Amino acid sequence: MLFKPNDIVIFFGDSITDCDRVKPAGEGTATSRSLGYGYVSLLQGYLEARHPELKLRIINKGISGDRTRELLKRIDQDVISYKPNWVVLFVGINDVWRGFEMPNNKSEYTSNDDYRSNLDAIISRIKSQGSRIILCSPYMIEPNKQDTMRSRMDEFGVICKEISEKYQLKYVDMQLAFDNILKDKTPYELAGDRIHPNGVGHSLIMLTLANVIENGLSKQE
Repeated sequence: MLFKPNDIVIFFGDSITDCDRVKPAGEGTATSRSLGYGYVSLLQGYLEARHPELKLRIINKGISGDRTRELLKRIDQDVISYKPNWVVLFVGINDVWRGFEMPNNKSEYTSNDDYRSNLDAIISRIKSQGSRIILCSPYMIEPNKQDTMRSRMDEFGVICKEISEKYQLKYVDMQLAFDNILKDKTPYELAGDRIHPNGVGHSLIMLTLANVIENGLSKQE
């Protein structure tokens, strides 16, 4: 078990984490919906049921639409100020997606180098105050690896893994988790837009994270 009793755990990311959580800080019981309707709330309920002795303080700091550049701007207020024991960092989908949504607006484009630099800066800042990190790769719920957006997401996944190795972080390959379930399900059984998961997709994210948290292993180990 990675988490210890009374640990503060912050989930830092975009809409996949946000899921209509309470603002400014999503925090509360698993039944209050303060943590939103997604994997964060599911994971809190799971951990409270399986490990009630932990008495974790779980805080959802996801904001829909955010990219790495936005996380960097709000990291001090939304993460560092809480002095968390653990941060679950899950960002990168919008860094890819925005370039496809607005291809003629170059200011919305995140290059591979920009993503690497931003992610490195986020992790360095979190680690500087002693927090440990679980880093989740971005994903696309699309089995065709030749799909242009899927291919780009995979490039960012490689960057994630390289940075996790650089800082010796716990790494969760969410793309691999979705690829495995896509052997038996179509993308649209998991997400209408191949990005924002339904209940099955969020349950998959939750269970993938729970495996790492409980067993101390990264997905690929």
